[in-house]
Amino acid sequence: MSNNKKDIAIVKRDSTKNWLKAQNYIPPLGTIIIMENEDGSIDKIRFGNGSTNLHDLPDLIQERYTSSNKTKYHQNEELLEL
Repeated sequence: MSNNKKDIAIVKRDSTKNWLKAQNYIPPLGTIIIMENEDGSIDKIRFGNGSTNLHDLPDLIQERYTSSNKTKYHQNEELLEL
């Protein structure tokens, strides 16, 4: 009997302005936090470790990144399909 378990990534995507309001949020382990600028470009990406406040996590990118590729999400917008 085979195990068909799939690895998934939980993605939380919102504007940087809204993320700044989340003062006590500790992202669960494995959660990818994407902070966007008003023009839709990515400002910051952080990776939750389950124990550190969002604002104390290091940034995974140092520069702004803009992509013309559409990101595909599962219906609940939490499952990132690569």
